[in-house]
Amino acid sequence: MPDIRDEMVDLALDGGLTWARWAVRRLGLFSEGRPSMLIRDLVEQSATFHSGDLRRRLEAANLSAIETHHQQELGVAVGQRVMRQTFVVKWDGLDPCLESDDLSVWPAGYRIGLLRGLWFAPDGHPTVTPRSIRDGLEVIDPVPDAADALHEQVARVRESTRPSLPDADRESVRETAEWLRHRESVRPAAEQAALRELLEHLAPPPF
Repeated sequence: MPDIRDEMVDLALDGGLTWARWAVRRLGLFSEGRPSMLIRDLVEQSATFHSGDLRRRLEAANLSAIETHHQQELGVAVGQRVMRQTFVVKWDGLDPCLESDDLSVWPAGYRIGLLRGLWFAPDGHPTVTPRSIRDGLEVIDPVPDAADALHEQVARVRESTRPSLPDADRESVRETAEWLRHRESVRPAAEQAALRELLEHLAPPPF
């Protein structure tokens, strides 16, 4: 048996404990950022989120590095939780995305997922409001190839909601219709047909 001095044993023990503490912290961060766990906490078990919690967990998820379908699933979950009036989720998961055009921070899949989540609940029930229409469309502004996703979601809106959204505030509907008219004129040609269909659904022409 080699003769190991006490101070070497202490040094090895301290090093092992330091590594263990680091590993435990990293494991917690990894777990927080796992898409399946974050989705569970957002919509399946409705965990409580405090200001900054979601932003930290989205950063741990490293959105730009995960597969597109995971990006979309997270975006859907955040959008659906926002529509349940969880304001801290809106502040951390929607508002910063609306304020940024950076697709490396807020990638296309996440943005398209937000559009879907803002417009439809987990059970497929529509949650469309004048505000969610604007937020859902603005969040995909930087996405260069969002036309197919937009057409799909607009078709779902037309199939599942009554024209002119009769339960919504009339002034908000009117303002959103005007906003859509302008948007149709400035968005890429591939999106314009879907925007026109949404506008006609929101503000049907008089007979």
